[in-house]
Amino acid sequence: MQLGKPEQLEDNVLESVGVNFIDPDEDILPDGSEVTEDVTEDVGDAVAGYVMNMFGFFRDSRRNSQENIMLQCERAYGSKYAMDEQTELARRNKESGDSTAFIPLTRTKVNIAIAKTYEKIVANSETWSLSPDEITQDEKAKNSIDVMMGQMSGRLQISPAEALEKMNEFTQQEKSKQCESMEDEISEQMNKGDAFVAIAKTLLHQHYLGTGVAKFETTVFKNEVWKKDEFNKWELTFEDKPFPRIKFCSLFDVFFDPFARYTDKDTNVIERHVVKLSELNGYKNSKGFLKDVIDEIILANPEGNHIDQDYETTIRGINDQDQNVTSSDGYFDLYEAWVEISGSKLIENNFTDNIEPTESYKVNCWVCANKTIKLMLNPHKPQKSPYFIIPYQESTQTIYGTGIAEELFCPQDVINSVTRATISNAAFSHAPIIEVNVDMLKSGESPVEVLKPRQIFLREGGDPKEPMVRFYQPTENSAVLMNVMGVMNKIAEEVTGIGSTTEESLPSANAANMGISMILSQKNIMQRTVISNIDKYLIKPMIEMYYDFNMQWNDKDEIKCPAKVTANGISGIIAREMRTQQIVAFSNLTANPQDASLVNRRKVLTMLVESMDKEEEEVLYTKDEEKQNRASSAEQQRKAVEAEQQGIIAQIQTAGQSSIQKQQLANAGDINQERIKSETALRKQKLIEQSKMQQQAASGMIEVTEQEYQILENFRRLRNEQSYAR
Repeated sequence: MQLGKPEQLEDNVLESVGVNFIDPDEDILPDGSEVTEDVTEDVGDAVAGYVMNMFGFFRDSRRNSQENIMLQCERAYGSKYAMDEQTELARRNKESGDSTAFIPLTRTKVNIAIAKTYEKIVANSETWSLSPDEITQDEKAKNSIDVMMGQMSGRLQISPAEALEKMNEFTQQEKSKQCESMEDEISEQMNKGDAFVAIAKTLLHQHYLGTGVAKFETTVFKNEVWKKDEFNKWELTFEDKPFPRIKFCSLFDVFFDPFARYTDKDTNVIERHVVKLSELNGYKNSKGFLKDVIDEIILANPEGNHIDQDYETTIRGINDQDQNVTSSDGYFDLYEAWVEISGSKLIENNFTDNIEPTESYKVNCWVCANKTIKLMLNPHKPQKSPYFIIPYQESTQTIYGTGIAEELFCPQDVINSVTRATISNAAFSHAPIIEVNVDMLKSGESPVEVLKPRQIFLREGGDPKEPMVRFYQPTENSAVLMNVMGVMNKIAEEVTGIGSTTEESLPSANAANMGISMILSQKNIMQRTVISNIDKYLIKPMIEMYYDFNMQWNDKDEIKCPAKVTANGISGIIAREMRTQQIVAFSNLTANPQDASLVNRRKVLTMLVESMDKEEEEVLYTKDEEKQNRASSAEQQRKAVEAEQQGIIAQIQTAGQSSIQKQQLANAGDINQERIKSETALRKQKLIEQSKMQQQAASGMIEVTEQEYQILENFRRLRNEQSYAR
């Protein structure tokens, strides 16, 4: 089923009552005895002390191990330096103009990864499903009896074995229909309860902090019902109805048992709430909370009792808020504990009936100002912790996961350093450094005022033959620094498995259908682990909690049946997109004239669209539109053929004219050649005669040699050829 986008509800539709709806018949004390004020105070104070001691142990353990990593991840995602580093960079920037740049590499990688995860898990229609259990022996026996009764009455028209098989098949089909109805009910509850928003925030924390936390809680739904009153008039009434929802929990406000190694169901969890006075008063009207104790706490602490934890002050500084706030008037610290307590500890605190000292019991306890305001055994059936702890990359030694920000600690630090050095070096080397001989300046002349804003070094003495002013160009190292940055970017891609935004885009339309195959490629192999963790630690237990809630509280018996929850986040997506790839391959294989008459292309495209979770009407033309497009294409094709034919005819005509012109030119060339030869012979004869006449007229003249004549003749012939060519 799809974790779809929720519908926004009015503020008065969902009224939170804490974490879980309490059975009205269930008492605060497990022995069922009536709770008196004295007993409640004694038990509450004793249990409150135990819970607060446990909280202090959880808090100190996290502070000494994981909290610094969490805060560093928060800074990296917020593109902020640590306070001491930020102070030092500000000082250097003021003194020498050094850069204070921070490259948001972590935020970019997180946004890329969460977009891919969100698309493949949350917005997918096959994220989870319910499948009915096999037919039980009791159901088979009932069907057998029905078959026997039909046979005895003579109404059975087929063999008993065949009839029994059909009845069992019908029973299984009815269970499948009930599961589908349950799926629809859960999907509607998730949409109304803003599960979409809570899951998105949880996945964000999972990606950059390494661990995301969500919680299943039950609220009261104000159901509007029109009923007739005693005077037979219609009146609008409101009925309180338990309603499930998923809530996002900040990892900083949730404290785990330091001995927990895996995110299993039995992990002790204490969540710290900071509530206003009005919110604390609101708990007095919720089932299971002790009104008198809450009033006592408010009277004893009229201005509230909230005190900031260390991490709250740091986070406030990361978000550019006032860090000097140490207490807040009108706010209270409220601790919600879902922990296991030994039977012996309960016996020490006056829990005596039906308690075994060697057994452990799961309880839900709320503490404020060292007083218990709510105490009960875990009301879930089966008893489960309502928290979902989802690691990004699992660790075998701690319940906390490793996120993208932690994986990028080293590359992020180096890239920031290289970026600052590159900017500072570029600013330093963009202009020359000037050295000035002050002995060669005029009296009262200041080179600093003349040559600002360049940096100037003054010197005295030296050889007077040296120039008064010399320029030095600082070394520009940006190329080396950019190479270092490129190496760090490659390392960042290797450790996270997330490429740059440009590399993440797919190269072709067919590649766009690859989807999960890209995620499962060697470059993005870690993304498969992330999706698997979401399946295992969020989707499956969350749907199980919804299923258990509906089996326990829903009034619709027609949707209830024994069923098994399956998280299809990774397997379903692989199967669906493998089918898409197969259809694309088949389409490409049959895209040829030989197979065109054998394949229904429209059917192939319809199957492809369905496998990609698209609506056929959105991307494919209707049959009427298809006919119009075919007619238009045929008309365009006819016009194109006519234009092509006309072009061919024009080319033929042009070619015929060209051949005639060539023949005419050739004939003209032959005539010119004969005329040139005749004129050449005539000129030769005239030259010879002129030479003889000159020889006879003047003695001592140099005879016209045959070589000179040949040179002259060659010149004339060349000139005639050029004239003919023109």
